[in-house]
Amino acid sequence: MSCSSNWGGRSVAAYRIRLRRNRSAAKARDRKAWELEGEFAYLNFPEEILGKAGEAN
Repeated sequence: MSCSSNWGGRSVAAYRIRLRRNRSAAKARDRKAWELEGEFAYLNFPEEILGKAGEAN
């Protein structure tokens, strides 16, 4: 049984790493989209680009 427990732990860790990388890539894409398209850009994380007030930083 410990073998399946170890596998579960590794898959969760791998998922977290992949999720962190995907978020980082999406945020980088948002920055570039804002640079190129400005207010017309579709953003994954608009609160990070626009801030709470909805204005560009």
